[in-house]
Amino acid sequence: MRKTYFYILIPFLLFSCVSQTKYDELLEENKQLKEENGIQSTRIMMFEVKVEELEEEKRNVQIEKTKIKWYSDEQALGYVKDYYEFYNSDNRFRNVKIRRVTDNQFRVSLEECTKKAEFSNDDFFWNARVYRLTIDNKGNYDMN
Repeated sequence: MRKTYFYILIPFLLFSCVSQTKYDELLEENKQLKEENGIQSTRIMMFEVKVEELEEEKRNVQIEKTKIKWYSDEQALGYVKDYYEFYNSDNRFRNVKIRRVTDNQFRVSLEECTKKAEFSNDDFFWNARVYRLTIDNKGNYDMN
């Protein structure tokens, strides 16, 4: 039985030994691989940080898109003028009063009359009206 182990052990010892130069090369390669692994780990961490920054920026952009734009009373008055110049061009208006309801919605009180001189020069033909002006984030508006 001992001879059998001896015959098995001899080839193992002969073929399993590595020369010192080969061993040194393997140690050097192992060292280089560990350094490269460290560099790659650092790069991965940097990419993860960059991805987090980009995701935060994307969230901020989405939040900004969902915010309702704030319009001033002067801007609302500009929309009223546009409405009468384009959609209601047969009439004139005067004594405009604007009351804010929300950031983009207003109540507009005014007097209107037809543009014909014989009517617009006489106070009897002027009628009071109240409109609801709604402006969206893109600048489109509805006045009814």
